[in-house]
Amino acid sequence: MIRGLAPTLSFVAALSTSVATFHQSVDCGIIETPENIRNIVIFNSAQPLLLTSTVLGLLLVFRTNASYARWLDARKSWGILVNRSRDLVRQGLTWCPEKEHALRDMLCRWIIAFSISLKCHLRVDEDAIVELAELDILPYAELVALAATQHRPNYALQVLSTVLRELARVLPSANSTLILNMDMNLTAIEDVAGTCERILSTPIPLAYSRHTSRFMIIWLSALPFALWEPLHWGMVPTCFVISALTLGVEDIGVLIEEPFSILPLEVVCSTIRGNIVEMLEIQNAESGEDAGNNGGGGNGESIDVVTRKVSASELVRRAKFESDVSNLRIQAE
Repeated sequence: MIRGLAPTLSFVAALSTSVATFHQSVDCGIIETPENIRNIVIFNSAQPLLLTSTVLGLLLVFRTNASYARWLDARKSWGILVNRSRDLVRQGLTWCPEKEHALRDMLCRWIIAFSISLKCHLRVDEDAIVELAELDILPYAELVALAATQHRPNYALQVLSTVLRELARVLPSANSTLILNMDMNLTAIEDVAGTCERILSTPIPLAYSRHTSRFMIIWLSALPFALWEPLHWGMVPTCFVISALTLGVEDIGVLIEEPFSILPLEVVCSTIRGNIVEMLEIQNAESGEDAGNNGGGGNGESIDVVTRKVSASELVRRAKFESDVSNLRIQAE
C-alpha cells in the first residue's frame, strides 16, 4: 500500500519543503517579494482547512463504508456458499440410494466444480478449466462440456438441477419434501452467484471517487501554507504524516472496493472441496465402496476448445449408463 502512495507522498513532501524554504528565505531577507504577493503565498489562517476538513472526512467515511459494505457482502455470500454446499451434499449422501452412487458422486463433484467456476468467473485472470483439470475433479467428457460454455457457474447449476431431477425419480414419493429442500439449497447457491455478479458489475460511481480524490489532493496541498506559521520546519514532517494517514484511509477504500481480488477465495474453494471429499469418503466407507478418485478423468488427454455444447441431461444420462453397465458386470460375475 505504501508503494502505491509514494508518488502523492513525494509530491506533498516536495511541496512542503519548498514552502518551508520559501518562508525561511523571505524571513532571512534572501528573497524579497511585494507585500501583495507575500499575502497571497503566505497566509496565517487555517480556518479554510478547518471548515473543509469536515466535508473531506465525510467523503472519506462514505467511501470507506461503501467499499467495506461491498467487501462484507461478498464475504458473507461465500460463507453462505460453504454452508449450503455442505448441507446439499449431506442431504444427497444421506438419502441417495446406494445403487445410485453415480448420481451421488456427480452431485459432489459438480458442487466443487461450481465453487471453482464461480471463483474464476469473478477473476478475469483465472481459468476454471485449467484448475479443474489440475485438481482432477471432473471426468474428461464433463470437463469438455463445461469448457464449451460461456457462463460456467450457470452450467454447473444446470447439471446439479438435473441431478436433483434424476434423484427425485429414484426416491420414494414420500421424499418429495427432501427434493424441495435440496432445491432450496441450490437456489441459495444461485443467489450467491447473482450477488457476486452484482458486486462485480456495479462499482462505486466514478464521479464520487474522482471528486473525493481531487478534494483531498487540494486540501493536502494547502496544508503546508497553513501550518508554517505555528510549526515552521516542523510543518514538513507533520504534513507528511497527515498526508500518509489521510491517503491511507482512501487507499483502503480503493483496495476493498473490488473484494474478489483480495478475498481468499482459493481457501474457501479448498475448504468446500476438502469437506465434500471427506464426507464422500466417510459415506463410501460406510457402504463398503472404494473412495478412490472423486470423479476425475485422469486419462491425461488435453482439453481442446470445442464448439459443441453438451446438455446437462446428456451428462447425467452418460453417468447413469456407465453405472448401469458396471452393475450388470458385477451381477454377471
